[in-house]
Amino acid sequence: MHLKRHQQGLTLTGLIMGCILIGGVALTGMKLWPIYNEKYTVDLAMEKLGTLPNADQTSRTELAKVLKKQFDVQGVNRFNDATTRKTLKVERDKATKSKIARFAYEIRSPFFGDLDLVLKYDKVVPLSSSKTD
Repeated sequence: MHLKRHQQGLTLTGLIMGCILIGGVALTGMKLWPIYNEKYTVDLAMEKLGTLPNADQTSRTELAKVLKKQFDVQGVNRFNDATTRKTLKVERDKATKSKIARFAYEIRSPFFGDLDLVLKYDKVVPLSSSKTD
């Protein structure tokens, strides 16, 4: 009885539960990282699209080509030329009446069994104008 009071450590059950917990967190991180990384690289490409000179006077097809080139450089393989053109929308902002580019799509990745991870992506960037105020 006296020895139990001074003993410290981890039981085998505690070690196994800790390993399961750490493994579950690691598995979740490994499944989430590619989705987050793709979202981040698409964000960067969209921000670059918004800073193009005279972007508000460029056609949607040309903007889609520029965006696709950014995807190729960044390693985003989800989109080909046609899907990039279809997904990219150029419209007028109702409040400011300036042109904006909207890129909206859904990322779906299998997680475990029938369970999927889903990220709905919707990014809007104002397109730079050639006007100087």
